Amino acid sequence: MLPKIAFVGTGGTIASIGTDPFDLLDYKATDERIDAETLIERTGLQGAIATILPVNFRQIDSTAITFNDWADLAELCSELACDPEINGIVIGHGTASLEETAWLLSLVLDRKIPVVVTGSMRPLTGISSDAHANLAAAIRVAAADADSPDVLVVMNDEIHSPRTVTKSHTLHLNAFQSPWFGPLCFIDGPVADIIRADRRELGKFSQDLLRRLPRVDIAYSYVGADGSAIRSLMLAQQASYRPGSLQVLARGRKCAP
Repeated sequence: MLPKIAFVGTGGTIASIGTDPFDLLDYKATDERIDAETLIERTGLQGAIATILPVNFRQIDSTAITFNDWADLAELCSELACDPEINGIVIGHGTASLEETAWLLSLVLDRKIPVVVTGSMRPLTGISSDAHANLAAAIRVAAADADSPDVLVVMNDEIHSPRTVTKSHTLHLNAFQSPWFGPLCFIDGPVADIIRADRRELGKFSQDLLRRLPRVDIAYSYVGADGSAIRSLMLAQQASYRPGSLQVLARGRKCAP
């Protein structure tokens, strides 16, 4: 019997429809994305390497993902993992925040079955799209890793740890890299050649923490910065903090507003 894999569609480039096969850059202008079921149908993967259960989550651009989206996605993964018939979970995700989502899930999920996050650098309709190959590889990995369930990133025939992987280029097919460490495995068809293992214990956090985390704004510093950005952030947040409670770090010193 084929393994049963849940595929959670969240939108992103892997689900995007361009205007023609050569639309590899401006496809987001159409704002057209297909749901999980349609994506599986178009790739022809249903019944080929696994029995796939499409699960529609949201059709969003990953630049717009929020903590509530993350919390909802983590809860959905936990629910799917409780189904004894499901062998693994694959999440189709936009590449802009793919590694952040994978890293977060690795910190809050009680991993009972593998969770594999994948995407594509080219839209589904684009010439030489990597959507089909990445999705097929992710499904194979999710089906094969049941003995040591983990959260993994699968892109461009490579398996990466969410702890080390990052998107290094806007367009290249090999954009996802693990600097200094390299991938965990290379995937050759149905075979994964293990290069290294990442068995470092990660801290675990409660999923409901995602709905309780306070807002933290980030201000970049640069040569000649005069503090305008920090003062603007403090003014914008006055309604969220009690007077005198906000402290920011500026030039190594704590400053009260």
